[in-house]
Amino acid sequence: MPMVRTEYSAEHAAAIRLPSGTAVPALAPDTGEGASSYPSDLLAAAVLSSMLTAVSQEAARQHLQPGQVSGEAEAHAEASPARIGALRISLHFGGHRLDENGKLLLEQAAMRCPVTRSLHPELVVHVRFGYD
Repeated sequence: MPMVRTEYSAEHAAAIRLPSGTAVPALAPDTGEGASSYPSDLLAAAVLSSMLTAVSQEAARQHLQPGQVSGEAEAHAEASPARIGALRISLHFGGHRLDENGKLLLEQAAMRCPVTRSLHPELVVHVRFGYD
């Protein structure tokens, strides 16, 4: 299985090396620089990506037409103890051809994604589904 590698420099910046060779810069949240992703952003992105993948796979299995699927994810920090307290995920299905059963199947698939199921049970995950 490919490995992710992280390297820290004197500036407390991390270069996260993905298996593809791509480097993703990440900073500690308290730097305030906003020039890079924070580790909490990367977790939110991983959950969102996993949900979208699960939705896509379920749509293909069920021969559903979800339209243009997109999403947004945001991590909310807790101060004491320092941790991510909640994730807010929004999935949008534009131009879909889904009936109520199809929507339910895809929503359930998103919630069953492997990354979400791997999270600590105290981490609250709010998911909103939008259709038009």
